[in-house]
Amino acid sequence: MESKLHKGKVKNIDEIAKDTFVISIETSISSVPKPGQFVSILCKDLTFRRPFCVFDFEDGILSVCLRKKGKGTQFLSGLNKNDEIDFSGFFGNGFTYEESKRSLLIGAGIGVAPLFFLKKFLKNSFFISGFKERDEVFGNYDYLKISGSILDDVEKIIYEQKPEKIYSCAPLIVLQKISEIANEKKI
Repeated sequence: MESKLHKGKVKNIDEIAKDTFVISIETSISSVPKPGQFVSILCKDLTFRRPFCVFDFEDGILSVCLRKKGKGTQFLSGLNKNDEIDFSGFFGNGFTYEESKRSLLIGAGIGVAPLFFLKKFLKNSFFISGFKERDEVFGNYDYLKISGSILDDVEKIIYEQKPEKIYSCAPLIVLQKISEIANEKKI
């Protein structure tokens, strides 16, 4: 995997939910990141780069997802088409996955972002995510969306889907509950 400094140009910035954006960046990167890896993006006038998971990568177009909260995400969400972006990556181990196993992907809030890229690599998967508020739901993507806590439906979904593997990216409380249920069911 490449892990040096890169430059890219903003191809698109789409608001996919309230204060949540997908930025697509044209790059010259040839190697494909592993699902779950991230890049660090330099934000104007800030000392440290900001990390963002790979939301998608295809034909040299890198997409990252962010929720506008602080100075870094405020800067990035305000970029325009053709603005230059300075980033480094790919970092992290990414998911270890088995593409042939029946898989369940469970996300919560902004934690759902890296699961979109993982889903592309899994042949037999069901993808669900919960969001606190209806206006936080990522629109126009292929997955089951729940407005409210995913914890209310996790056991039922696992029972119905009968997965062999579960992949999740969510707050710690959600990960703990999913882990407990998976251990009980030997998944």
